[in-house]
Amino acid sequence: MHTWKNVLALLLNDTTREVFANLLLGKNLDEALAGLAASKQQRIREALSKAQVVDPLTGEFSPQHIQQLLAAAKEEREPFYPFMNGGKLVRYPVTHERRAQLLRHLAERVLKPGEIVAESELNTRLADFTSAFAEMRRYMIDYGVLLRHRDGTGYWLNPDF
Repeated sequence: MHTWKNVLALLLNDTTREVFANLLLGKNLDEALAGLAASKQQRIREALSKAQVVDPLTGEFSPQHIQQLLAAAKEEREPFYPFMNGGKLVRYPVTHERRAQLLRHLAERVLKPGEIVAESELNTRLADFTSAFAEMRRYMIDYGVLLRHRDGTGYWLNPDF
């Protein structure tokens, strides 16, 4: 499986980077490799082939693979981007429905169905996502994502949410 790492690897070597730049500027592969030793040409051809950035028929830059990588990266983003970044909550959604979905998503990451935990344990788990864990816990109760004992001794996922 080819990855974005193969494309970025093209930028690490000065000569490979120069050949790649010439491809981006419109030269074909033979023109971009002109003047290089045969062994160096072969190594660069292999790197470009691995990165899938050259059309094998025309020898010209082909952006399709990079477009595919970008599309795949978009799909790999966190399901609640831009509200989450690096696994941390950066802001709550404005709409009630989206906020409820985010809260449910986070609650399911900290609690298993049927699991009951003490408030202190829930706070510890929520702290992985935000320093305002008490606020998040309260939102989860207010939105009906979590249920709790009246005395606050236990919290669990609302199975009907």
